[in-house]
Amino acid sequence: MQRWSRLFQSAFCSGEILGYWGNGEFVVGVSGLTKTEVNHRLSEILTTLRQQIFTAFDGDRFQVICNFTVAEYPNDGLTIQSLYQVAAGRNS
Repeated sequence: MQRWSRLFQSAFCSGEILGYWGNGEFVVGVSGLTKTEVNHRLSEILTTLRQQIFTAFDGDRFQVICNFTVAEYPNDGLTIQSLYQVAAGRNS
């Protein structure tokens, strides 16, 4: 997770909020960008992540499968929980 966090931090500015939601999920809060701009930026990050080779504690090497979805305040929800529910529904 630390490698992922560093990658996310390098891709976003200091005014954006990055957090680990849990269960392998990250949350990124971005203002001043359109959904298209956020989609483009996240696509670039995930392409980089998918190319990384990770090593598990037991020595097994693996690559990740990762997806993202964008939920927009206030159009998609007014609370963090409602935005998460919209995003989770789009990602299923």
